[in-house]
Amino acid sequence: ILLLLLLIFNCSIAALQDPEVNMTAPEIIRYWGYPMEEHFATTEDGYILGLHRIPTGRDGSAYSPNRPVVFMQHGLESDSSNWIANPPDQSAGFVFADAGFDVWLGNMRGNTYSKASICIFRNTIAIESSWDEMQMYDLPAMIDYVLGQTNSSSLYYIGHSQGTLTMFSRLSLDPAFGSKF
Repeated sequence: ILLLLLLIFNCSIAALQDPEVNMTAPEIIRYWGYPMEEHFATTEDGYILGLHRIPTGRDGSAYSPNRPVVFMQHGLESDSSNWIANPPDQSAGFVFADAGFDVWLGNMRGNTYSKASICIFRNTIAIESSWDEMQMYDLPAMIDYVLGQTNSSSLYYIGHSQGTLTMFSRLSLDPAFGSKF
């Protein structure tokens, strides 16, 4: 019982010291005073992928329809919160937004923000999908969605771990895909 009480106490202290500990990515973005938009892209094989957009920096004054677009893809077994996990001066998502970029944070199938499917029988994403489906369907769907929403012909891409793997794999199979970056 003492161990359980100690564990509960430590978790409570952590939540007091770091209010973000139980927040979602959209909540973290808003917590730090940034504008946030949730978007959804549907893949050719029917998965609905969540994207988080930080369209301007914290002050919003630098908004311009011609802001350069940067797309950030998380690593293995993770989600878009990787790019906003630290304070604004230490998180790539916030740093790029404050530097004048239109920031888009992608989420591959199977994570917290991309579990849905338009087919009721396909909601076993984690079991039946691999990085091969991610490079074949997820990455093109998200990139094309972002380019369409921003009316841009190209964007900057930053991938971490699996985010890099899926991009290199996609480019090796479809070199023309590289014209979007």
